[in-house]
Amino acid sequence: MTSAKTDVEIKAWFLGQAVECSKDHPVTTEELRMIHKHELPDSKNAKCLMKCVFRKCNWLDSKGMYDINAAYASSTKDFSDDKTKQENANKLFDTCKSVNEENVGDGEEGCDRSLLLAKCLTKAAPQVSIYYS
Repeated sequence: MTSAKTDVEIKAWFLGQAVECSKDHPVTTEELRMIHKHELPDSKNAKCLMKCVFRKCNWLDSKGMYDINAAYASSTKDFSDDKTKQENANKLFDTCKSVNEENVGDGEEGCDRSLLLAKCLTKAAPQVSIYYS
């Protein structure tokens, strides 16, 4: 059994994916600063960068919808030996499942929904003891 990933390891993975995604969805230096501080810019490229990251972790399907089952699978994998973290992550994912009910302007592209998901995850994380500093 592998040990649970630390918050730092998870954040580093997400940041690495964001850097990779920025090649196709370039954002400004100011937008990068905002993302790092969990302030989410709403430019087209910033939203599509978030979509790219969510697709890399399989949390966004090909129809631009949040795949909560894939999110659950990632918490099982990332927190394999920490049931409390798994449960807290799943509570967070549950909190944000309503983003699939929102009307978005870009349909199946998924950029707009990705911004909604990122905002929800960022807002709800402290409430379920998931901390992303």
